[in-house]
Amino acid sequence: MPLVAWKRVTQPKAMGGLGLRDVLNLNRSLTLKALWAVATRNPAIWVNVVTTKYLSKNTLWQSNRTYKCTALWRGLLAARKYLEKQLLWQIGDGKSCKVFGDPWHELWRHFNPSGASQRRMVVADLIRAEDSSWNIPLLIQLFGFHGALYLAMTFSEGLKLNSHPDRPIFKASANGKFTLKRAYAAICAEQGSPSITPQAKQFMKLIWGSQGILPRIRIFLWKIAWGALPVDQLFVQRLAKQSQGCPICGYEKENIVHSLFKCPVARRAWLSSDLGLRTEDLPEDPVQLLLLLSDNEDVFRKLVYILWCYWKARCKQVYEGTAIREEKVLAHANGLSKMETLAQVVFSGLSRRNQEVTVQARYCCYIDGSWVHDRDNGAAWGYVLFMDDVTLVQYQMAAERATSSFHAELLALRSAVQAVQSGGYMPCIFCTDCENLYRVISGALDAAAMDWRVYHDILQLVQSFSEGQGLYCKLVSRDDNQLADSIARNARLKGIASLGYTYPIM
Repeated sequence: MPLVAWKRVTQPKAMGGLGLRDVLNLNRSLTLKALWAVATRNPAIWVNVVTTKYLSKNTLWQSNRTYKCTALWRGLLAARKYLEKQLLWQIGDGKSCKVFGDPWHELWRHFNPSGASQRRMVVADLIRAEDSSWNIPLLIQLFGFHGALYLAMTFSEGLKLNSHPDRPIFKASANGKFTLKRAYAAICAEQGSPSITPQAKQFMKLIWGSQGILPRIRIFLWKIAWGALPVDQLFVQRLAKQSQGCPICGYEKENIVHSLFKCPVARRAWLSSDLGLRTEDLPEDPVQLLLLLSDNEDVFRKLVYILWCYWKARCKQVYEGTAIREEKVLAHANGLSKMETLAQVVFSGLSRRNQEVTVQARYCCYIDGSWVHDRDNGAAWGYVLFMDDVTLVQYQMAAERATSSFHAELLALRSAVQAVQSGGYMPCIFCTDCENLYRVISGALDAAAMDWRVYHDILQLVQSFSEGQGLYCKLVSRDDNQLADSIARNARLKGIASLGYTYPIM
């Protein structure tokens, strides 16, 4: 059962959607791109073939479907209604734009050529070369008296030709150039979009603009905004079922606000939280309620993490029979809030690839971790140590349990640092493609805030980078770290307990 209309889902995030592309409209815009090439006489070979085959006797706008035409041509003809509204020729030297079949004035669709010679005529043929004025007798011959009068009045001083070539203009684009993005937007705009209230717009801005919120929780908030959580009220409205009441307390009609805020169990959880909320008198509109409670970003983040954890606990009680424990919900929310920095890094748009390290070090160690959620042998790490950037000194890989991808990266760091310190391979630069790890080592982020399950000895290793022990870190691109990535992935896939080798230094 679709809980949110597909037309809503495909809207931009600011307009209440998820920013997904409508596949049908995307296909139309791709077809429009091909039709644009035909209409503007692109020099591609396939355009010449199509033009010769289908447009030898008619213009693009006069051509009709036949039972013998190809699927490509049928698709192009179907896209004409979109192109007709967006294509306009800007006259330059008048030698490219055709008199018939090219949209260079408003009434162009009302005039059709009567022969092959007229189909080949260009706009420059209508202008007297000596004074750039209209060739009135020719205009009357081609368009009749009224058509010639219209052109003469529209372009009262004739067309001012210049040395620049005629240029096709795509009206939906600010610079007049055809782009797939603008074509898709024009097609969607023609079909209209669902309405959205100012409050909902403000809430969407809060969802997608707030820093430090995990993606799955953003989607959860988006579902709340559009009433897409599976609660009793939804089943009654969509499936015409008889109301069963709240599955937790049993005596209230369950809607989103009741299930998350006003149920007695939820009220106890909110009152026991750091926010200390009393939820009995809150409004029934979830969007209005959340906007009311979101005084600032810090409060909003705490609020949404408690919301998410309580909803997960509520679903476990409803579907698995596991009772809700308020203290466990709040502890889980507190743990997730420590992970908020990870989402902040991901959505901040900061890029620190290929950071330069100013120190000179003889040894360079590439490290990487590999992690997959909920699989046996789901984590592994690997490192490769070089001397003078060319001589391979040591490599090591091993499968080891990890609670997250960041944890796997830290395991790789721990093993590499231990090997470098025990072997005396210092000073050494550790190269990683994990931006979070680089920021932790450089002191920009707290390692414990990234993953509260990180071992204490790993934190000590991270601290050693700032204690002048000859250990440095550099952020590199994924391509530069392919070797370490490859051996870490190999160790995870094959479940290699431990494998490595140290080469003698000559």
